[in-house]
Amino acid sequence: MAVTAAVVGLYLLHAVLAETAGELLAVPVVGPLNVGFAVALLLLAATVGATQWHARCARTVRGPLDGPTGPAVQERVPRR
Repeated sequence: MAVTAAVVGLYLLHAVLAETAGELLAVPVVGPLNVGFAVALLLLAATVGATQWHARCARTVRGPLDGPTGPAVQERVPRR
């Protein structure tokens, strides 16, 4: 939940800055890279990181309602 909150918070920060402080986002950092583009790249990296974290957790962590998934259980599932 904390990872999702961080990504959404960064998105909202970028949106609020774009609306209220456009001149701040236009400040050049290095060459053609300005503050707005740097924040957008940070948001992209955070989103990719959160997606990878979620995928890793989804592969390794089982929910409390998950039961056994061995071959014996799979055989009892009716085939269509």
